Amino acid sequence: MARQRRLPNGYVPLHPVLAEYLKHWRTQTPHSKVDDFVFPSLLRFGRVPISASIFVADYLRPAATGAGVMLAKGQRFGFHNLRHSLSNWLVNKGKVDPKTVQGMLRHSDIRTTLNLYTQDDQDEKQAAQGAFLSAVGLGSRLVQ
Repeated sequence: MARQRRLPNGYVPLHPVLAEYLKHWRTQTPHSKVDDFVFPSLLRFGRVPISASIFVADYLRPAATGAGVMLAKGQRFGFHNLRHSLSNWLVNKGKVDPKTVQGMLRHSDIRTTLNLYTQDDQDEKQAAQGAFLSAVGLGSRLVQ
């Protein structure tokens, strides 16, 4: 049996566009030394990273609602939602190979990626129905 290849130290490749955004961020943050945290706690003078809950409450949630995401008061929303959304978009809309998505999310089992993180796509379901109807000669008929 072939051994599964693992990325060293848990690193995931970083796209050059994202690298440029992070380089730009480094010019804006007061804690920009090489060994500083990317998103530091300003209250703790950059000695520790900002806590996930504070980052979500102060930055991520407002950015999501500002982008039009409908979030009810008290509705849970955080980084984990972004993982699910990323998986869903990559597989369904981006047509990225599920094995690639599995590697990006660092799931040990493809079933986790496909069964838990990726939902079926309503647009694709409707398109599949349309393709079938066309194949059986009903694609151009109007429903009365």
